[in-house]
Amino acid sequence: RKTNQVHEILRKNSFGTINPDYMVRRAAKTMSRSKFGALTVLDHTGKLAGIVSESDIVWRCLAKGMNTGHTQVGDIMTPNPYFIDAKEDITVALATMLEHNIRHMPVQCTQRNFCGMLVISDVVKHIKKEVEAQLLPMLFARDKGPLAQIFTH
Repeated sequence: RKTNQVHEILRKNSFGTINPDYMVRRAAKTMSRSKFGALTVLDHTGKLAGIVSESDIVWRCLAKGMNTGHTQVGDIMTPNPYFIDAKEDITVALATMLEHNIRHMPVQCTQRNFCGMLVISDVVKHIKKEVEAQLLPMLFARDKGPLAQIFTH
């Protein structure tokens, strides 16, 4: 049986970290340079304090007229974010992300170590491939029922 664990679909170097006392401008530059849609925010002990995303910067900083060079990440981040274990099933990740309207979710690999950022688009792409791999052979099997007739004519 093929496994479908979160760690299997993580992009290499899929996340970055920042401290809550960094300025939002620095976070935005880090995100832009690395092409990340969100960063994990770690406190001085290395514990996950929050996540700062593109949406946080737009809605909680720019839209309110706050200065990105004088506003700390800790003031606009999403505190205590949902996160998922790297060995959790991908369908659990998808369900959590959909239920809570999450586009980026930190992935925990060990008790205190975050190793990636799960992005909803990667989850959807993976599940689409899985569905296609399971359904297409059935749909295109010749002479095997009404669906096959629809798709093979």
